[in-house]
Amino acid sequence: MKWLIDFLFPEKCLLCGKVNKQICENCFAQIRPKIFERDNIFSFYDYRENTVNKLLWSLKYHHSGEVASAFAEILGDFVASIPANN
Repeated sequence: MKWLIDFLFPEKCLLCGKVNKQICENCFAQIRPKIFERDNIFSFYDYRENTVNKLLWSLKYHHSGEVASAFAEILGDFVASIPANN
């Protein structure tokens, strides 16, 4: 039955519409965290950016595991690249 649902309603990239994944490799490569500060509140993304907004909407309201994994991978790489203070 899952094959029929996948056939009738294939997953598409939330950003560009490419079929088979919620976030394609090209769009994934374009998402990079930057630290923003506003009113003494820090965030890794500018939530007003259309790309980030779409992904967060999918994560928050559709509980997308694939989007959560993508954010986890991106943030993990970002944190790993920060030099440790000794």
